[in-house]
Amino acid sequence: MNALADGLESAARVELPIVWVLGIVGSLATVVTVLAKLIYSMMNRQIDAMGRQIERLQARVDRLQKGCGVQGCAWKS
Repeated sequence: MNALADGLESAARVELPIVWVLGIVGSLATVVTVLAKLIYSMMNRQIDAMGRQIERLQARVDRLQKGCGVQGCAWKS
């Protein structure tokens, strides 16, 4: 049991160099930044695609509102 206590005591005294700590924090910050940029660019692409789709649908609605040319057309507003 003395060996276990010595092991726990030595584990409690582990020291990390400040360079390691700064490296870990810097790495985590880089990963978060890259993921945020990736998510932002994906969302922008989806918003652009939806905008183009809305424009196409609006053009179809505008065309349908003009009617089909037949007297009493159901689509004509």
